[in-house]
Amino acid sequence: MRCLVALVLLPASCASSATAPTSSGAPATTASSVASTDAPTTVATAFSTMPTSGDTPSPTTTSTVAPVVDRHVLAGISMTSVPPDVIVPTNEASLDKATNPINGRRGGRRPLPGDVDCVSGTTETCLTGMLDMLGFDVTSGSRDDRERSVQRATAVVQLDAGLPMTGVPDDDLLQSLGIASDTTPAARADEARQIGTSAKGRPIMAMRYGDGPRTVLVVGQTHGDEEGGLRVLLRARSLSLPDGITLWVIPTMNPDGLVADTRFLANGADPNRLAPSQLEQRAVYDFALAIRPSLTVWYHQNYGWVGGSGASTTPARQYQALTGLGTLKRSGDCVAGFMWCPIDDALGSSSILVELPDVLTPADVQIHSLALLAVASGNSP
Repeated sequence: MRCLVALVLLPASCASSATAPTSSGAPATTASSVASTDAPTTVATAFSTMPTSGDTPSPTTTSTVAPVVDRHVLAGISMTSVPPDVIVPTNEASLDKATNPINGRRGGRRPLPGDVDCVSGTTETCLTGMLDMLGFDVTSGSRDDRERSVQRATAVVQLDAGLPMTGVPDDDLLQSLGIASDTTPAARADEARQIGTSAKGRPIMAMRYGDGPRTVLVVGQTHGDEEGGLRVLLRARSLSLPDGITLWVIPTMNPDGLVADTRFLANGADPNRLAPSQLEQRAVYDFALAIRPSLTVWYHQNYGWVGGSGASTTPARQYQALTGLGTLKRSGDCVAGFMWCPIDDALGSSSILVELPDVLTPADVQIHSLALLAVASGNSP
């Protein structure tokens, strides 16, 4: 069984036994916790093909599907525009007191039945599941509506990845997402580690890139209905890693909430309150104390501002200047137990809270992925 680790639904058995090449090209067994072999599949948005400094992406294969551009299907999509039928903005009607009482359901999406298996399932089903979990509305309406929605969401993801917009899931896109059957990326994560499990047994994964003296941690998703950070991380994997850093990435600390399209953990607790009292919070907290990052970046959605916390607000000011996102704030009252507070208190470190906009355009994805790597480098503009 191949372990696909690029925004895929990864079997727990793969998560606990994956190997990754070292910078010299020799395979090295990754460190990980022991996972139950009968645990459900999980979202493991590992950007396994993000090149480290000096590496170049692997050449793409010849597409097996001819890119046919349907101008009607692609109408209104651009780097700076995502039509509301692709990602539906939050509104009063989208609020759900049980699962999304604050930010609403972006895209009005309906969870797919069960977890999507990208290892043994079909490419079509896997792609639809990925688009759904990235916040695109591809599971509602008639069959014809769903087919058109998949095409339009595919076009947006192609722009996210810097690929030609065709609306057709060709090999370039499938390789970018890591679900092409013949994907052979030139560079993978230097280490993939299971740092814990969710309440429902889904692995919580962390990936390491580089081995520089400056350690930076990025958490792509805390609340399971806030998917924008996952798109930013997917784009970041195609960019060169700055010299001198060790970048650790936790794509989601709430895999149960991501699958269920809810803000909360499986037990109804808010993953960004009263930390580190919950199982998932403790996994991230313990991992952070083990790797001792000088900076942690937390992606949220949908208020559109940047916050700084901990020892210094300088990296937050840099991120805000690079993105022009809203205003710069001091992020939160730590009495509420936000995730970054106990980590920064224990380590004397700094955190950035990025509240992405409600609807993330492909241009936003480019800007935030570049800003992420810039602040990770620690070099002021």
